[in-house]
Amino acid sequence: MQEQSPEGKRQRYVVAAGTGINMIDGIDVLAMAYTAPQIAREWGLGSGQVGVLLGAGPVGVLAGSVLLAPLADRIGRRRAILGYLALITMGTLASAAAVNQQSLMALRVLTGLGVGAMVVGLNTIVAEHASSQRRSLYIGIVAAGFPLGASLSGFLSVVLVSAEGWRSVFIASGIASAVMIAVALVYLPESPEYVRRPCGKSITRTGDSRASTSGLGALLTVARTGPTVALSAALLATMTTFYFLFSWTPAVLANAGLSIARGITGGALINVGATAGAVLIGVLSRYAPLLRVTRVMMVSACLGVALLVGTVRLAAGLTVAGALLTGVCVGAAITGLFATTAAAYPASIRATGAGLAFGAGRVGAIIGPSLGGLLLGRGWHIAVVYAVFTAPMLAAATLAIPHGQSTGSEPDPFE
Repeated sequence: MQEQSPEGKRQRYVVAAGTGINMIDGIDVLAMAYTAPQIAREWGLGSGQVGVLLGAGPVGVLAGSVLLAPLADRIGRRRAILGYLALITMGTLASAAAVNQQSLMALRVLTGLGVGAMVVGLNTIVAEHASSQRRSLYIGIVAAGFPLGASLSGFLSVVLVSAEGWRSVFIASGIASAVMIAVALVYLPESPEYVRRPCGKSITRTGDSRASTSGLGALLTVARTGPTVALSAALLATMTTFYFLFSWTPAVLANAGLSIARGITGGALINVGATAGAVLIGVLSRYAPLLRVTRVMMVSACLGVALLVGTVRLAAGLTVAGALLTGVCVGAAITGLFATTAAAYPASIRATGAGLAFGAGRVGAIIGPSLGGLLLGRGWHIAVVYAVFTAPMLAAATLAIPHGQSTGSEPDPFE
C-alpha cells in the first residue's frame, strides 16, 4: 500500500533524483583521469604535475565533506544540495576554460568542495524520506549512482576527447550537473525532518537531550565521540581497501600474466560488483540486522581478494570471479556503513556527523591508491600487497557497530 500512496510516490521520486544526482560524483572522479594524458601533452606537464592535478579533486571532496556538509543542518537539506550542485556546475564549466595547471588545480578543488558536501547531503535527505524498512535499500540504490556515473564518464570521455578535446569532457560534465539542478528543483522535496522543525530554529527534536548541542561541538560530547570515531575509522579502512582495488587491479592483473583485456575486465567487474552490492545489502538488511550483514560483507570481501590474487596464475575464470565477488562485498560494506552513519545521529547534527565520517572515508580514497603504488613500486609481491589491504577490511568489521548505540533497543532516530 505504501508504494501506491502519495508518500510512496514521493519516496520513489527522491530515490530516482538522488541516484541521478549521485552519478555526478562518479562522473567527476574519472573526468580528470580520462583527460589527464591530453592535458599533459598540451601544457607539457610531467608526471608529478599531473599527480598534483589528479589529487586536487579528492582534496576538495574531503574538505567539502567536513566543512560544507554541516550547512545542510542549518539551512535545510534541499537548499544546501541545490547550492552544492551550483558550485559543482560552476567549477566544472570553468575547468573547461582553464589556461594552466594552477588555474585547473584551483577549479578542481572548488568542484570537489561541492561534490563532497553533496554526497553527504544526498545520503541524509534520502535516509530521512525513507521508511525504516526501506532505508538501507534506498540508500543502496542511490549509492549505485556513483559507479553508474563512473562508467558513463568513461564511455563519454573516450568519444569526446578523441573528437573534441579534453575541454569538452568538462563542458559535458558541467551540463550534466546543471541538468541535475533542474531535477532537484522538481523532484527533490525538502526533508521531513527540516519541514517539521520549529520555525526559525535548527533541526533539533524537542526533548532530545542528545541534540541539545549542534555542529561539530555535539560530536565531541561523551555520548557522540564513540560512534563518531568508530564510524569514521570504519569508513577510512573500507574506502582505503576499495580505492586501492579500484585503482590498481587492472594493472596488477596485467603485470601478473593476464592479458591487458583480462586485467581491464577484472577492474571493471569490481566496479560492476560494487553497483550490485550497494543494492544487494539494502535487500538483505530487510531480513537480517544491517550491521551484521555489513560485517559479513567485510569478511567476505577478504575472501574475494584471496580468490582474486590466489588464482591469478592458475585459472583466469576464477580470478575474474574473485574480482566480481570482491566488488559486490566491498560495495555492500560501504553502503551499509553509509546507512549506519545516517542512523547514528539525531537530525540536528546528522549532516555534520555524516560529513565527518564520509570525510574520513575520502582520506582512505587518497591513501589506498598512493600506498598501493608505493608498495608495488618497491617490488612487493602482489599477494603480500593485497594481504596488506585486507587488513583494513578486517579491522573495519570490528569497528562497524558504533559504541554506545544499541542494535535493537534504541528507538529509530528517524521516527
